[in-house]
Amino acid sequence: HPINEDHMMLAINTSVYVTDALARAGVPGVREVAMPLDACGYGICVVSIKPATEGHADWVASAIWGTKMNIWCFKYVIVVDEDIDPWNMEQVNWSVVWRAKPSEDIKIWPRHKGSRLDPRVPPEEKGFQDRVLIDATRPYHWAPRDIWGADGVGKGIPLKFPPTSRPRSDTALRVNQRWSEFGIQPTSRYIGKPEGIFKRWWEDAEIIAARDLTIMP
Repeated sequence: HPINEDHMMLAINTSVYVTDALARAGVPGVREVAMPLDACGYGICVVSIKPATEGHADWVASAIWGTKMNIWCFKYVIVVDEDIDPWNMEQVNWSVVWRAKPSEDIKIWPRHKGSRLDPRVPPEEKGFQDRVLIDATRPYHWAPRDIWGADGVGKGIPLKFPPTSRPRSDTALRVNQRWSEFGIQPTSRYIGKPEGIFKRWWEDAEIIAARDLTIMP
């Protein structure tokens, strides 16, 4: 049903709870935890990390599903890289599509002890839920490839993952400054507004560099 005050309160409190639980479990590299309002503030948990080891996303999910709140929360856990804003589901969805390989990075744990309020679970199975982990981080074990150059195809420092295609910052700035001249109405809060995703994405690197949200070394 529509997002309301309860969802906001749950999202804030539960994100803090999970952040603390991950720190207590010794999970490194955690940048931020989000509980999207679209999932009532408790159904989906998105965690941004700086990957430090193979299986880092599994480590995150195991720690979350080992908490007391797991009995009714965290049906889905999505783990993203630190350049993704976990509260921005447009960015999270982009990461799931382009950084997760379904056959390797989506894992399902059937019949976990879980919420009795899940309407998808038949009455005779109430109290059990399937759990899903989506690892939407770049593959940690990949080696740098010359073709993925920092300065273009085959140019610059070899990267471990294809660089993200972004509009040039000066182009984005000019478009945003002149948007009112085009006579196009915004289609959403992210598309067609200066504060939208078009501007947000090219600012991400500066935003991430300026903030210090690491809770573990």
